[in-house]
Amino acid sequence: IEYAYTGNSNNVKLVIKNLLGATLLTKSLDANGNKVKVDISEYNAGIYFYSIEADGRPLVTKKLLVK
Repeated sequence: IEYAYTGNSNNVKLVIKNLLGATLLTKSLDANGNKVKVDISEYNAGIYFYSIEADGRPLVTKKLLVK
């Protein structure tokens, strides 16, 4: 997953949720980075949502399709 963060927070996270809103994964991100690898092999086929959050506030939310 590629991301861009230009703020000054040190608390940047990737959060993956299912369609019901249950959090499946929370992973800390490097505020100066731009990519993160996530193993989704254990997820069932379907639609998920991932968000990049800073200080608990979502900056961007996108759809993740697992086949």
